[in-house]
Amino acid sequence: MKYPQTALQIIGNMADKIIDLVTLAADLSLKTIEARFAKLLLDSAEGDVIERRRWTNQTELAAHLGTVPDVLSRVIRELTKAGLIEMDKQHIRILNRMGLAERAMLQGD
Repeated sequence: MKYPQTALQIIGNMADKIIDLVTLAADLSLKTIEARFAKLLLDSAEGDVIERRRWTNQTELAAHLGTVPDVLSRVIRELTKAGLIEMDKQHIRILNRMGLAERAMLQGD
């Protein structure tokens, strides 16, 4: 009560964290691994390029998405085969942003 502005800022920060957690729970329970990975790529891209060093390795990326590396590998192969992304050792390139957005199930978001 003594510092209402500080209290409001703390409450606002907590509300943002709760919204993030609710979004994460919804994504984990309602979206496929492919949709989560596609959304992560779209959110992480600078232009149409994502630098791979942001993730230490595929195991860490899979854990971030709530899956295992084998499943993530299949998703990456499928998106590559569909012509939506291209990967090399340093970068992931988005080749078809609209198609990737469809895979990310972003129509209703």
